[in-house]
Amino acid sequence: SSAVRIAPPDYDQADRFRVAVMGDIQTGLDEVGDIFDRIDSDPSIRFVISTGDLVQDNRIDEYEALLLAFRTMEVPYFSTIGNHELAQATERWSEFFGRHTVHFDFKGASFSFVDAGNASIDPLVYDWLDDWLDQADERIHLFGQHYPAIDPVGVRQSSMRSRKEAAKLLGMLANGNVDATFYGHLHSYYAYENAGIPAYISGGGGAYPERWDGIGRHFLVVDLDPGSARVESVGVVRVDP
Repeated sequence: SSAVRIAPPDYDQADRFRVAVMGDIQTGLDEVGDIFDRIDSDPSIRFVISTGDLVQDNRIDEYEALLLAFRTMEVPYFSTIGNHELAQATERWSEFFGRHTVHFDFKGASFSFVDAGNASIDPLVYDWLDDWLDQADERIHLFGQHYPAIDPVGVRQSSMRSRKEAAKLLGMLANGNVDATFYGHLHSYYAYENAGIPAYISGGGGAYPERWDGIGRHFLVVDLDPGSARVESVGVVRVDP
């Protein structure tokens, strides 16, 4: 048997690069083109990673609108699912995009964005994650899921359904030397730490915003240096004035 690898010419070159992270488009499908145009205007962004909730009601017409928006983009878009992709027909995401969990390596960095759309992670995915953590121990490793492991505000039910499971997950990520964690679900921006790991919530893809936060629609830009195995910076790009 033989395998065919489809990748850019610099796939194996461990030099600096930039990715975008975003989440929670939902009711903003009609306007998400503005965000995609802003991403495409930065030629240093190699691809986008999303933490889910790309649609609001999981309807076929929403996916069709999403596909039309994707066709305007000049860079790849990778995503796990959120809770809104589990409404109605739960198989709909798989019919359009395949697996709910995304993992890959690029230019000496690893990316693991897992399915926590129901505020929990399947035991099988934990087994996968355990292997991915071992494989990426000496490399940059970014982790993401839809629900924050622990809500940094603490007064909402906007984190994983079990604090015991959240502690298990964060322990795995800390022991596996994950460099940064990314979440969605909250329609705002937060930067904090969990288990000593830098954590970021970005839910500014177009869903109704958190009141009075002054952030609006946005995405994150993440600069990586695989040569020194570190995340150089995480910045916020606001799309609305």
